[in-house]
Amino acid sequence: MILITGQIYPSRIKVQFENFAITENIGTEREITYRLSGKDNVITIEVEGKSLNDHNKIVQRTRLYSRSVLNCLGVEFGEIIECSLERALINGQEVNLRVYSEPMAMVAEELGIKAIDIFSVVSNNPLALLALDDLVVASADVFLVPINCARCVESLGHILSTSEKATERWERLRNVLSLTRAYVQPISDASIDHRHGFRMDKIERNYGEIVKRSWEIYKRFLAYELNDRKELDSEKFPKI
Repeated sequence: MILITGQIYPSRIKVQFENFAITENIGTEREITYRLSGKDNVITIEVEGKSLNDHNKIVQRTRLYSRSVLNCLGVEFGEIIECSLERALINGQEVNLRVYSEPMAMVAEELGIKAIDIFSVVSNNPLALLALDDLVVASADVFLVPINCARCVESLGHILSTSEKATERWERLRNVLSLTRAYVQPISDASIDHRHGFRMDKIERNYGEIVKRSWEIYKRFLAYELNDRKELDSEKFPKI
């Protein structure tokens, strides 16, 4: 059994439900059951089955099923109810589920900046603020990675170029931030199916590299803005 726990928001809403069960029938040898329970602001999911080896898939499916239950409760309460899955107990070992937070943690450290420096960039530019919000949210929720990361990077293109032509904005983005097409393109490609509503067979994918690249691009954008939009130092920011 795998045990997953998380927090429910907003905190003023106290939930009470037990053993909402969802069973995936992928043949008798691969049947997996997710049992969801909630008390006050804590959600608990017990995952049982004969084949629990694909931990990444199980955690991501758990996020989806947690949302499904909370969406039903949200209709009853007339409010949006969300949750953040934080920990999993797998084979007796506790695992942190915020798997994409590491690239985020590197930005300020590598640039040697603080919150006030980032605020000085985003406070006067709503697109930069929204792009940062997209990345932070994606770092905590794998389901939002494809759309959020693509939207974040494309927003930076709009900031760096006033051209109405997408090809010119992408070219400007790559030139200013010293990026190759090969580095940026996978971020856009990952969002294609999601933008067209075809997602279910894609959610097991590991999007760690997409998040990492998106944070690297945003980091270079911050460096460019904080240096009065002067050309990036090629030693600190070699072309990638």
